[in-house]
Amino acid sequence: MVKKKEYYQKNKARIAAKQKENQRKDRATPHSKAKKKEYDAQRRATPHGKARQKEYNVAYYQKNKARIVAKRKEYNATPHGKVKKLERQLRYLATPHGKARKKEYNAKRRASPHGKAKQKEYERRYEATAHGKARRKEYERKTSAEDHERKGASHLTVRSASAEDKRGARRLIR
Repeated sequence: MVKKKEYYQKNKARIAAKQKENQRKDRATPHSKAKKKEYDAQRRATPHGKARQKEYNVAYYQKNKARIVAKRKEYNATPHGKVKKLERQLRYLATPHGKARKKEYNAKRRASPHGKAKQKEYERRYEATAHGKARRKEYERKTSAEDHERKGASHLTVRSASAEDKRGARRLIR
C-alpha cells in the first residue's frame, strides 16, 4: 500500500497527463460523442436532471447577466441583428396572437389624445407629399364624376320618360 502511494506521488503528473489524454481520445470518436449525447439527454429527461439544469441556467444567467445583455445589445445593433429582429417581429405579428395584440394596442393608441394628434400629424404630412396630393386629386375627380353621373342619370331618365310621353301623346293624337 505504501509502495502504491509512493509510486503515485512520484508519477502524479505523468499519470494525470495520461488519464487526460485517454479521456480526450475517448471523447474524440464519433461513437463516444453519440453515446455521451444520448446519456446526457436521458439524464436531462429525469425530474432531477431538469431541476439541476434549471438551477444551472438561472445561476449562469445571474452570474453573466451583464455580459449577456451587452452581447445581445451589440448583436442587435448590427445590420444582421436588426434584420433578424425584424423577421422575428413580423413572424410574431403574423400569428393570431400577434394580430390580436397589435389590434388591441392600436385601438388603445388611437383612443388616446396623443394617438389622435399623431394620426392627424401623419395625415397632414402624407397629404403634403406628391403621392398624397395625387391620391387626393384622384379621389376628388372620382367623387365629382360619381356625383355628376348620379345627377346626370336621374336627369336623363326624367327627360327620356317625358320624351316617351310626348311621343306617345303624338301617336294618340294622329
